Amino acid sequence: GRLVIVGSDAENPPCISGSCHSLFQVQGRATLELRGVHLRHDASPCPDTPTDLRSVGAAVFVLNRASVTLVRCTILSKHGMGLWAVQRGQLEARHCALGPIGRSGVALFGKARARLSDCQLLKCQVHGACARGDSLLELCRCKIDGCIRRGAYVYQRATMLLVYCVVVGTFDPTRAAVEAAGCREDDAVTVHLEHTSVRDNCG
Repeated sequence: GRLVIVGSDAENPPCISGSCHSLFQVQGRATLELRGVHLRHDASPCPDTPTDLRSVGAAVFVLNRASVTLVRCTILSKHGMGLWAVQRGQLEARHCALGPIGRSGVALFGKARARLSDCQLLKCQVHGACARGDSLLELCRCKIDGCIRRGAYVYQRATMLLVYCVVVGTFDPTRAAVEAAGCREDDAVTVHLEHTSVRDNCG
């Protein structure tokens, strides 16, 4: 139930690539640890349903009660998510660079939890980071830069913490760079910003 992959060459990290739904799908109570690895997720939408981007998954997809730790990794996804956790999946990323990403850099659904520290989320085509359901997303000393729709987005009953972060360079003039949406019955969104800069965005 535990897999560890460590790249020994910091200058030329080993690359794991593929056009499958997700490079890693971690489920049950399994544990995955990636250190010093480059992930390149090249999956494309199915020809029959080109607008259904769920068909392309993520570089790392975590579900059930599984957990994933990434340290000093770089992550690219052509059309999918960078890091995606659902149900009660858990993610931790430290000193990682995500981007360009075809959808969102990190996305949480259900009761998933994620903590990113000293990471960069760059050129995400939808959101840099998003959380929905009853999930918890913590970003500490992270930079979200050049995302198309929003830098950070939280809705339903999710909680998002941005501490010593920078959100800069979003492109959509109709969206807020950091947005919390909880307008439906039973919604209870929480956003906490501390020592965080939100600047030079189009929205």
